[in-house]
Amino acid sequence: MSKSFIKLIAFDLDDTIFPEYEFILSGFDAVSKVMSKDFDIEQKELASLMKSFFDHSSKNVFDKVLKYYNIEVTNESIEKYVKIFREHEPSILPYPDVIKSLVKLKKTYKLALITDGYAISQRNKIKVLGINELFDEIVVTDEYGKSFWKPNPGSFEMLSKKTKVEYSGMAYVGDNPCKDFNIKNTHAVFTIHIKRNGFTIKKECETPVYADLVVENMKQIIDFLEKR
Repeated sequence: MSKSFIKLIAFDLDDTIFPEYEFILSGFDAVSKVMSKDFDIEQKELASLMKSFFDHSSKNVFDKVLKYYNIEVTNESIEKYVKIFREHEPSILPYPDVIKSLVKLKKTYKLALITDGYAISQRNKIKVLGINELFDEIVVTDEYGKSFWKPNPGSFEMLSKKTKVEYSGMAYVGDNPCKDFNIKNTHAVFTIHIKRNGFTIKKECETPVYADLVVENMKQIIDFLEKR
């Protein structure tokens, strides 16, 4: 596909628009404040322990923290802390190049956001980042059921119908070869892998799909498009 036909650029959210690790740490801060009151343990100590456990393995962090203090782990307590984590209003910021780049791209292209993850978490992230008005369309896939999450092509099909843009006129910018670029195998969407420096919580996958273009920042995307 020629880049000259691109009319709509869709973006992933986590680790594309902002560093997801910031959301993780923000969530630990929110949970540790409540857990501190529940068990009279220093909040900063709890947040630090959560980070330490997470950095080693992202699984069952709250269970591990409670067990560390010999506190009984119950389904009720874990559900409580997970709910706080998912629903908290995060302290996060977009990558430094995001806002100015989106503003510039919006002058020429339709812009969309396609994001997986629990709907309330993703909506809170979008709200706090202040990016809602920069996108013509926002698809939070979880609002249509978990089966709608990428690599399901449904979000792209929805965008095509809403914007009247053919798949060959779309580009998608993401960071995860395990699911973000599968769309190129079924629809003529141009895919761009943005490799941000720093932390990533992406899992290894057996069959990664590699993007048509690899960049390190938003400026490189703009440069690529301007060389049409």
